[in-house]
Amino acid sequence: MRLVCWWLALWGVWLLYVGQHHAQEVAAGGIAAAVSAGIAVAVGRAARRRYRLDLTTLGRAWRLPWDVLREFAVVSLALARGRPSGAWDAIELPVRGDDPRSAGRRALLAVLASIAPNTYLVDFDRERGVAHVHNLDPRRARRELP
Repeated sequence: MRLVCWWLALWGVWLLYVGQHHAQEVAAGGIAAAVSAGIAVAVGRAARRRYRLDLTTLGRAWRLPWDVLREFAVVSLALARGRPSGAWDAIELPVRGDDPRSAGRRALLAVLASIAPNTYLVDFDRERGVAHVHNLDPRRARRELP
C-alpha cells in the first residue's frame, strides 16, 4: 500500500510540474514515479533501522523561519560591504552516541543547522561533542543551533 501511495503522489507531482498531459508525458511520469517510489520505500525501510526521530530537536526548530530571515539580512549586508572572509567555528551539541536516536539527531541537526544562509554545518566531532560550522559573517553568527 505504501508503494502505491508513493507512486500516486510522485506521479501527481510530475504531472503538476510538467504541466502537459500528452501520452508521452503521462507515461514518462508513471515510469519515473515507479522508480522513485521503489527507491523511497527501500530507503525508508533501511532508515527505520538506523535512525530515530528526535522530537526535542525537531521541537526547537520553531524559530528556524526567523533565523532564515535574520541571516538572509546578515548575508546581504556582508555581501554589500564587500567580500566577506568567513570563519570556522565549533558549537557544542549533544551529538555523541551510536544509537538510532543519536544518529537521527545528527541527521536532523545537519539539515536544520544549514538552512539559514549564514551558517553551514560541515561535520560532527562525536568524541568532543561539537559540530563544526562555517559562518560567512562570523560577527553575527548564531552561537547555538536548533
